[in-house]
Amino acid sequence: MPNTDIPLVHSEEVKLFATMLNELDGDIHSLLETARMPQDILSSQSSNAFVPESALKSVFQTLGERASPEKFALLTWTLCHDIYVPRFANQITQTHSLKAALEEVSQLLK
Repeated sequence: MPNTDIPLVHSEEVKLFATMLNELDGDIHSLLETARMPQDILSSQSSNAFVPESALKSVFQTLGERASPEKFALLTWTLCHDIYVPRFANQITQTHSLKAALEEVSQLLK
């Protein structure tokens, strides 16, 4: 039987990229429509905690298509530096040795 699971991501991840795209050209609603996202996803009252992973990929692809390579690289670096790395580092609980921390990181990446 084929795997029919749909990979999901937190809608917060999509919001981050959508916000970055909005900084580029301000046309956030067309992006959300293209990615088949609920129009209220940017609202604080949005009831969508998770969205399909394909939506995040679509938003990321659109961001890459609309930004210059330099701007895309800067936006991606900023997102990783300011959000993903600190969030990821806060999940690491093994601090007694580098080996234990690296093993935990490898598990978190799975």
